Amino acid sequence: MEIQQENFTDTELNVTTSSKDFLLIASKWANFLSILSFIGIGLMVLGGLIVTIVGTTFSSFQTSAAPMGLFGLFYLLLALLYFFPTLYLFNFSQNIQNALTNSNQQNLDLGFENLKSFFKFIGIFAIITISLYILLIIFIVVNAILFAH
Repeated sequence: MEIQQENFTDTELNVTTSSKDFLLIASKWANFLSILSFIGIGLMVLGGLIVTIVGTTFSSFQTSAAPMGLFGLFYLLLALLYFFPTLYLFNFSQNIQNALTNSNQQNLDLGFENLKSFFKFIGIFAIITISLYILLIIFIVVNAILFAH
């Protein structure tokens, strides 16, 4: 679903002063949110490691069906999954700020490329999540029907 460059006319877009201001503000917020996300990812990794270590150390005392170490590994996988959109957002903010500060077209292009990658990742993740919810609902309904009799 990517738009090819030949779909655009030969007219150039003008980036006005107000557009530059909006981009600069958006990039600063993106930078703030990406730093918060990196901190959150670090806490997820730390928590995942602690739960994995504690879970495997005390596995003989567990009464649950799922080992606690598995929950820690799940957190580590989630942290890895969240890392990529956070990195795209961070790179967007840095490249846009550099582009606007130095009037660098290459940084502007890289910034928008990272923004595209961020939204593409989030969009694919949303589709997968919705699909899993639909499958879960179907599974629950089928099991409810089967076990109702």
